[in-house]
Amino acid sequence: MLGVPATFTLLLLSYLIFRTLVLYTYRILYHPLARFPGPKISAATRWREAYYDLFYGMGGQYTREISRMHEEYGPVLRIGPNEISVNDPWFHEQVYATHPEVRNKIPMIANILGTTEGTFGSIDHHMHRKRKAACSVFFSDSNIVKAEPMLRRHVENFSNRLKEGGSAAVWKLRVNFIALKLDIFSNFAFGSPLGLQEDPKEANGWDDTMEVFGVVGPWLKMFPWILPIAVNFNPTLVNTVWPAIGRILFLRQAEKAIQNLPRFEDQKNNEPTGLFQVLLESNLSDHDKDVPRIAQEGSEMLSASGTTARVMSSCMFWLLERPETLRRLQKELDEAIPDPGQIPLTKELEKYPYMDAVIKESLRMAAPVATRLPLVAPRAIQYKEWSIPAGTAISVNGRDVLHNPDIFDDPHTFLPERWLAVKKIPDQFFVPFGKGTRMCLGRYLAMKELQTTVATLFRRFEFELVDTMRENDVEVVRDCFLTDVKPGSSGVKVRVAGLRD
Repeated sequence: MLGVPATFTLLLLSYLIFRTLVLYTYRILYHPLARFPGPKISAATRWREAYYDLFYGMGGQYTREISRMHEEYGPVLRIGPNEISVNDPWFHEQVYATHPEVRNKIPMIANILGTTEGTFGSIDHHMHRKRKAACSVFFSDSNIVKAEPMLRRHVENFSNRLKEGGSAAVWKLRVNFIALKLDIFSNFAFGSPLGLQEDPKEANGWDDTMEVFGVVGPWLKMFPWILPIAVNFNPTLVNTVWPAIGRILFLRQAEKAIQNLPRFEDQKNNEPTGLFQVLLESNLSDHDKDVPRIAQEGSEMLSASGTTARVMSSCMFWLLERPETLRRLQKELDEAIPDPGQIPLTKELEKYPYMDAVIKESLRMAAPVATRLPLVAPRAIQYKEWSIPAGTAISVNGRDVLHNPDIFDDPHTFLPERWLAVKKIPDQFFVPFGKGTRMCLGRYLAMKELQTTVATLFRRFEFELVDTMRENDVEVVRDCFLTDVKPGSSGVKVRVAGLRD
C-alpha cells in the first residue's frame, strides 16, 4: 500500500501527464493555427526548436531547419505552438509595418539580451514607441554629426596602430574591429571610451564575451529568465567566475556613469549629447528614468554595436578575396582623396557611389542578425489565401530576404555592382537594419562608422589575408541570435602588405 507522499507524487505526476496530453491535443487539433502546415511536434511544443538550437550538431540550427521545412511544406509554415514563419520577401513589409500599425514582441525574443525593460526588450508596442522616441534624440542626425570628430579620432588611432605594426603584425579583425567599434560607441554614449584599442588583453576579453553569445544565445532564447536572474548576482563574483558574462553585466551597474551628467543647457553646442543624458532629460516616466532601467538601454546598445564589427570583418574578407572589386574601390578612393592623410567627412564620403555599393553589399552579405524576429499583430493578417489569426507571432527572416535568389542574382556572391545596375533593387528588400517601427535605431551611426573605416583603411593600406578560410572563418553556420561561424574559428586575419600613396 502506497504511503501519503508516494500517493501524492503519483497523483501529481498523473495530473501533469494528463494536462500535457490535453494541451498538446488542443494545440494540434483545435488551436486556431491547427490547419496551417508544419510538423505536428512543432505545433505541440517548442522542445523541437530547443533540440535543434541546443543539442543538434554545433547548435543554433533551428533557423536552417526552418528553411528545410519551408522547402517541404511551402511558404507558410507553423514553427511553434503560436508562431508562423512566412518565406516570402514581398510579405516582409506587412509583418514589420510602420506606424500606425501595432506590433508587439514575444518574450522569447524580447528577453534574449536579458534587458527586459530596454527598448529592444520592450514587448508592448506602445511602450516601445515611447522608449524609442526618447532614444531617437541620441541617434538623431544632428547628434551623430557632432560625434563625427570623435569617431574619426578612433579610426585614426586604429590606422596609426596598423602603420606602426608594419608587415610583421597579424591582425585578428574580429578582435580589432570589436575594440574599435566599442570604443567609438562607449565614447559617444557614455562620454569616455573603454580603451580597448590600447589594451589588447581587454579587447580579447570583449571578443570572448561576444563569442559567449554564440554559446549562450540559443539558451537565452529558450530560457530567457537566465540572464535577468544573473544580473542580480554580485557583479564582482560573476566577473571572477565568468569574466565574459561579467562584461555583459557591467553596464547594468551604471550609477557612476549616470552621476553628475551635464544638463542640456550646460552642453557645448559642438558636443554630442550622451545616451543617459538624453534619457534623463526626456519626457519618459520617472520609472523609465530609474538608473537600473536606463542602464539596460546602454547594455543593449553596447552589445548591438558589435554587429558593425562583424560587417566590417566581412567587408575586408570579400574585398581581399576579389581583387578586381578591391581595385575598383581603390581607384574611386584615389581619385576622390588625393591625400590619403586627409579623409573627407562622411557628408562627402556618402557621394562615392562604388564605396556606397561596397558597404551595402557588405551589409547584405553579412546580415549579422541571424535569428527570426517574430512580431504579434492585434488583428488578423492576410497572406494570399491564408488568414493568420490575431495574436499570432509572425516572422519573415530578414537574412533570408537579403539572400533571396528572386531578388538578388547569385545571392551568395559579393557583387557591389548589383547596387549600381540600371534596374534598381527596391528599397523594401534592403533590410539589414530591419523595417517598420522596430527598425534598428543605430543605422545612421553604423553607416558613418563603415564609411569612415572603409575609406581610411583602403585608401591608406594594402592588405593580404593570413590563415583565413571562407568555409571556416566567414561562412555562417549557426544562428546564435547573431550570425556565427564554426566554433573555434578566430575569424578573418590580415597583415599590412604595404602603404598606399
